[in-house]
Parts: sequence; C-alpha cells; structure tokens
Amino acid sequence: MEIGTQLGILALYRCRSSVPSISSAVGGVLEDWKVRLDGRDLAEIRGCAPPGYGMNRQVAHGVQGTLVDSSVAVVGVSSLFSSKRSIKFSSADSAIEFCVKWGKVSVRDGSGEVLARKEISTWNMDRVDMRVFGAIAFVEMAGLGAMLRNPVLAAF
Repeated sequence: MEIGTQLGILALYRCRSSVPSISSAVGGVLEDWKVRLDGRDLAEIRGCAPPGYGMNRQVAHGVQGTLVDSSVAVVGVSSLFSSKRSIKFSSADSAIEFCVKWGKVSVRDGSGEVLARKEISTWNMDRVDMRVFGAIAFVEMAGLGAMLRNPVLAAF
C-alpha cells in the first residue's frame, strides 16, 4: 500500500513472518510490517498479527519493534474511559504517546508536550519529527486507532 504525503511517498510492506506463530494470530499466521518513506525505513514490527482484533490484543500485551533506527516497545490500552486510552512507543531515550482528551487524539512526548493533533481524519504536526511521523503512520496503517475509540462504539 502506498500513500502520498507532503513529506513523500509512504509505503507499507507486509509479508509472512519467520517468527514462530502464537495463538493470537488469525489462522496462526504472523506478519512482518515495514513502513517506509521514499525508501527510508520509518517503522518495523516483526511477528505481529494481521490488523484487527488480533493485532490490538497483541499491542495490549506489548510488541517490540524499530522506530527510525531505535528499538521501541509499543503498548496500547483500550478503555471505556477516554482518559485511559493510549498507545505508547517507548525507547531507552524517549517516549511518544497517543492519548485522548475531550474526544481529541493527540501525540505527546514524555514531558507532555503536544507533538501532533488529529482533526477529523487529518494529522497536524507543529514541526517535522520523523519518529512522530513514523509512529502516526504505523498506528494509522495498522488500524490501531480503534484502541483510541470507545470500544462499545468502535464496532459501529
């Protein structure tokens, strides 16, 4: 899948993984995901379930990956309470967190500074940060945004 952005062509590559299968994968099949911007790697997650319930469940337990050349742990929380819903990309030196406040999704760093905001279906970044862009691209392409919506209403 390829998407044109203001920063270039964003591409998603999915292939069958060599990582041993686990029960959370649909049909026992795991995938390796790679997100690239004009041929440059932005994000990579190995051994994840296909998009949907299986991947959301895996992310809720935590997955390991790479975000712009640094190792990250990705953990998501879904809840009836919007203030508790989040997806966090943590590395040794920084953290990027998707959170919901007053029904609006934003991306914040470890100190709470807002790095990007989602308005309807468009993301706005105050300054270009490839780590934030890679995290947003992965969350959107993987369908993890469902974890940031009310789980009761997400089915509709």
